[in-house]
Amino acid sequence: MLLGHLGKMVKVAAGVFHTLGKLADARRETITAYAALEGAPQEAIFSLMNMNTAEESVEILERYQLTRVFDRLAAAASIRPIGMSMKSLRLALLCIP
Repeated sequence: MLLGHLGKMVKVAAGVFHTLGKLADARRETITAYAALEGAPQEAIFSLMNMNTAEESVEILERYQLTRVFDRLAAAASIRPIGMSMKSLRLALLCIP
């Protein structure tokens, strides 16, 4: 079971295991891409691309009835670590602050 902050989980769903903001970031693009796959209208896509935090996406996705995006992100985040060896998985988990 993976449990964590929305922004961190979005990064893992995107394959970014260095979840420190200054090392890598893909939250905005990842959430927007998943919303687009769910048929998000252009206004929602613009709003998502202009958000400052992952938390802001919750309101936007609820407003446009795109909450399935969270299910897709959770599924992706739970599958990503499976491809890693157990040794590298342990190291990745130890590196998360």
